Amino acid sequence: MPAKTHGRLRRQKGSAKGPDRKMIGAHGKTLAATTQPGLPANAVFAFGKISEAVYFLATGPGDVRSRLRSAYLVLAFVHKDMIPTELRRHFKWVMAMLTRRQPRFRWEDSLDATLGTMQNRTGTRIAERIMYIEARYREIIAASTAENPIPAYVK
Repeated sequence: MPAKTHGRLRRQKGSAKGPDRKMIGAHGKTLAATTQPGLPANAVFAFGKISEAVYFLATGPGDVRSRLRSAYLVLAFVHKDMIPTELRRHFKWVMAMLTRRQPRFRWEDSLDATLGTMQNRTGTRIAERIMYIEARYREIIAASTAENPIPAYVK
């Protein structure tokens, strides 16, 4: 009987580290890999998070800075290794631009410090880059999954 994981994933004992490892969910079932040939591990997860960030940018309330806050909170779950190589520099630029200022106060983090001093045109440039990443990522996934299309809930 598998140990309780309280809703978290755990690595199967004896399995390899890296892309060949098997992950076991909370109910003891082995989770299937979500990779396609030519795509990094968890590519569909990362694409879903980036698409969610674009949705927040397009429909969120407030100015571009408040929408970027929502987008960042989603993008923070994406690791750079989940992004295709050609888009990594764009992703790293976005994350660096959103956290480039040091906190001024104890209760502030770098995101708050950056967004508090950011101009709207800078925020617009960052939002455009996020939208570019999502559009190009969609093309990359479509090209690599021509015979295995993306599940409907991701589109």
